[in-house]
Amino acid sequence: MTQQLQNVNGTALSLRQAALIAGFGILVMAFCAPFANFFVFPRLIIDGDAAATAENVIQNRRLFLAGAFAYFITYLCDIVVAWGLYVLLRPASPAGSLLAAWTRLVYTGLAFLGLFNIFAAFRLLTMEHFALAVGADSVQAQAYVLLQSAESMSYAALTLFGVHLFVLGLVVLRATYIPRVLGAFLMIAGLGYIVYNVGVYAAPSADLGLLFFTFFGELVFMLWLLTGGWMLRADAVKTY
Repeated sequence: MTQQLQNVNGTALSLRQAALIAGFGILVMAFCAPFANFFVFPRLIIDGDAAATAENVIQNRRLFLAGAFAYFITYLCDIVVAWGLYVLLRPASPAGSLLAAWTRLVYTGLAFLGLFNIFAAFRLLTMEHFALAVGADSVQAQAYVLLQSAESMSYAALTLFGVHLFVLGLVVLRATYIPRVLGAFLMIAGLGYIVYNVGVYAAPSADLGLLFFTFFGELVFMLWLLTGGWMLRADAVKTY
């Protein structure tokens, strides 16, 4: 066990460093993702109206790009957070922490695919030669389909993110150097993500708004990473 601790904590990152890296990564995401999700794209994308959506994007190019790059920063942070959490939780469960990291990375890959569609839609609407080649109506329709496809990909990706949080919660429950209640919060948040995003397709008429409150589990975990994680010592794992 002593040798394992040296391999985990004595080479690259300490538990404290890993916790802070993951915590600050989630903190950045906590600002970027809501900015794009709740401020930018709901204002620009009009459901069922490709022409109005196209006009909004063309008239608000900087805002659209700001939202797209907010997503880009969010997904980059996801990669960093996956790395930090893997290092933090590997002493508690090498296999579990690896599974948690990979589910988050695969989620990020799916999210990036959706983001490529957003940038493709922007290019279609803002490069005049596309409209000259196939007509403005056709370009607007194609751009709208790309934006809707990005939204559909986000539901699939966030379902996998829910799986990640649930697995992460299970691993946290095994980490005696982290409060176990955080594992429960993460598992509840994961189930909330899964039910909400699957429900969009399985039960589109159902009111799943109350599940929004379950999503705060990761934010509670972030607060511990930035505060309790700061207090972690290099020998904290020895209690496991």
